[in-house]
Amino acid sequence: MLAVLSITALAVLLEPQNLLASISDPARPHSESAEKLFTHVAFQLAIPQIILAALAVTNFHVQIINRISSGCALWYLVLAILVADRESDGPQRGMLALLGGGKRRQTLVRVMVGYAIVQGGLYAAFLPPA
Repeated sequence: MLAVLSITALAVLLEPQNLLASISDPARPHSESAEKLFTHVAFQLAIPQIILAALAVTNFHVQIINRISSGCALWYLVLAILVADRESDGPQRGMLALLGGGKRRQTLVRVMVGYAIVQGGLYAAFLPPA
C-alpha cells in the first residue's frame, strides 16, 4: 500500500502529462483549461498523499496505513485511469511503469476491493481490523 501511495503521488507530482495522456481521447482534444484544472486538482490530492506515505514510514506503525489510505482519493483515481486505459497492455512511461501492466493493475484493484469488503465486515461485527 505504501508503494501504491508513493508511486501514484509521485507520478502525479513529477509527470502529470503521462497520466493526462492516458485519459485523453485523440479524437476529442482537451482544452488547455481542462488540463490546468486536472493538474491543479491532482496536485492538491497528491501532496497530502505523499506526506501521509512519508509519515507512515517515519512516525507511526505501518500497519495503520491500510486503514488510513482508504481516505486518499488520488490512488483510486490513478489506478482507475490506468485500468480503463485503452492501451493498458502497452508500455507505460515514467513512474506509472512501476505499477506494471494491465493484468497487474486489475489484480491490485480487485485485492483492494476485497480488502475493503473484509474490513467492512469485521467493523460491522465489532472485530479488530485485519
